[in-house]
Amino acid sequence: MINLLPEDVKNNFYYGRKNSQVISWLTTVLFGIAMLLVVAAIGRLTIQTARNQTVVQKQAVEDQLKNANYDTINGQYSEFVDGLGNVKKLYQQQVLYSRLIRKLGTLLPPGTKITNISIGDKDRAISLNFDNEVEGMGPTIQLNLTDQGKQIANKTTPLFNDNIRLPISGTPISDPESKTVRFYVNASGEDGQEKLTNSLKSGGDLAFYTSKTSIGLNLIDYDIIASNGKLTNKSNEELGRDLTGFLSVPQIRSYRVNTSTKAVDFTVRADSLEEAKTIEAILTDSKNTLFIETYAFEDTHYTDAERCTDIYLSKQTCSVTAGKCVSVMLNGCQYTIRAYYDELFKTATAKKTTEAETKACLNAGASCTHLVEATYSQLFSKVDINRVASCTKDATTGASTCPVEMRAEFSSDAKFYLINPGGATL
Repeated sequence: MINLLPEDVKNNFYYGRKNSQVISWLTTVLFGIAMLLVVAAIGRLTIQTARNQTVVQKQAVEDQLKNANYDTINGQYSEFVDGLGNVKKLYQQQVLYSRLIRKLGTLLPPGTKITNISIGDKDRAISLNFDNEVEGMGPTIQLNLTDQGKQIANKTTPLFNDNIRLPISGTPISDPESKTVRFYVNASGEDGQEKLTNSLKSGGDLAFYTSKTSIGLNLIDYDIIASNGKLTNKSNEELGRDLTGFLSVPQIRSYRVNTSTKAVDFTVRADSLEEAKTIEAILTDSKNTLFIETYAFEDTHYTDAERCTDIYLSKQTCSVTAGKCVSVMLNGCQYTIRAYYDELFKTATAKKTTEAETKACLNAGASCTHLVEATYSQLFSKVDINRVASCTKDATTGASTCPVEMRAEFSSDAKFYLINPGGATL
């Protein structure tokens, strides 16, 4: 078809259509922008509304907590958490009270008794409360707890004179700076020298030899099997004949020292665990003993097949019923007594005295053959007196009580008195 319209009219129609398209696009863009602004405004309004609701809810919760005495509850919760922390410390690395009380008993002066031990503000610190018969005992207790040398020196004399039967010449001398104790001892003859050497091998050996006089009746088997700590040259048949006549009381066959745990394991032959426990009681109750904790239990270090055959007697000694040993002859079952010892000396060495030293001992009215130099461990590294209260008198008995409160920090050598975090068992 031929368009016969003038050129001006044609141009007007063309640009009219173009303007219509531009207006349509512009309208679409403006509408999109308007919609975005509306969505943004709605979103902002929603967020602000949610924020306001949160603030209102927070205020409502705070008001409820205040009305419910929140501060009191929070304080109680804090006390509970602190108490739980103390319990955790107690069971993870805190004081073994049974050992510590016995140790303190050897360090306290006469007329002083401990009334309370509690956990301090640090893992290695405790609070100690004492009641004294007279006032002014605080500094004496403090000195005894921070300088154990004098107490160790005093205890050494009766242990060697009465228990080990190796007489001491003169008075042992302690040095708190080097933590050493020096003394002269009369260990004459081959037997005396072997006894001295064996006693000073370790703290466990010293604890054993200091207990020999009190458990002597129960050492018949041990003395027959071993001579001065050395195994005899007798055959099992010969030893069996010797042992047969000594079965009237529970017998100690041998002992083994574990220096890492400070324990001595005694192998005991008896008819029952109750009989074995009679030796256990002797070890802890005897005078001047170094054993402070003992436990008796059935020996599980050998199989059921071997349990009832005595290697020395070469005969059946028991039967096994429901996993328990039943004796069929005197001392037919085997048990272990584990005894923990309080280490008097950390290390100890003995050397023969010089001619001048021997002469000095004789001039002092005693004989000596060896000089013993021993080191010891310190229980507390620091002891402070926190409070001293006025003395009070009991109206009925007239006895005076003079309280003293102290804070003591364990030294690095006091691990024996702390619970093993690993939970070591027998």
